[in-house]
Amino acid sequence: MIGPALVTKDVIPDPQTLNIWTKVNGVMMQNDTTANMLFGVKQLVSFFSMGITLLPGDIIFTGTPSGVQLGKANPVWLDDGDVVEVGLDQLGTCTNTITHISANQSNFNPLGVFDL
Repeated sequence: MIGPALVTKDVIPDPQTLNIWTKVNGVMMQNDTTANMLFGVKQLVSFFSMGITLLPGDIIFTGTPSGVQLGKANPVWLDDGDVVEVGLDQLGTCTNTITHISANQSNFNPLGVFDL
């Protein structure tokens, strides 16, 4: 899911000045600013443009702000039924509910192997 909206630079002229946050079940888990990105938006666009042609509407996913659980002494992993909210200033919030499915219910096939 992408959203809640895609906007142009006339709506957000400087993408390096936005607060970004994540809540799980109403508890703040991540809260940072895009100013702390390892690579800024302009730098990322410039880098990718060296190898591919970026077209209007193309999306570059950049990762997550500080606060990830991996590497923490007592990580809190997402569980079935958890509600995850991700917000970005001037843009809005996306809310998703985690739903676990068993491996035999999934159509996901990471190796591309099919039963014949």
